[in-house]
Amino acid sequence: KTGAEVYFMVVYGLIESDFHIPEVCYIDDGWSLEKRRYKTIRIGSDDLQLKYVRAEYGSEIHHIFYFFLWKNASRQTSSNGAYMVRMSFRQIKSDPRTEDEIFVDFSAIAGRAPPMNRRCGRSMS
Repeated sequence: KTGAEVYFMVVYGLIESDFHIPEVCYIDDGWSLEKRRYKTIRIGSDDLQLKYVRAEYGSEIHHIFYFFLWKNASRQTSSNGAYMVRMSFRQIKSDPRTEDEIFVDFSAIAGRAPPMNRRCGRSMS
């Protein structure tokens, strides 16, 4: 009902050069990164820490949330790979919601995910 668009992406790589954090593309495309911080959401009984970035380009705003899932406890992409999970919300100019309201909407969507049996930054085995 707000007209906002949601972008969802999962990237897998065996080595670090297979992918990069979202900020790299936004900066290269001329976006201004206004806010960068960590936020925590609850999925089932687990807390998931993720990175939040607010990017602006002209009158367009993207709210970007992402995290990594490592396949080993030492977080080494070269041996087992890693996943980066990203969800971005495009906020249109006529949408009056605040950053906190956008985060509540994101949390509601993410909270519908099945309970996690592994945590970000922990082993997936």
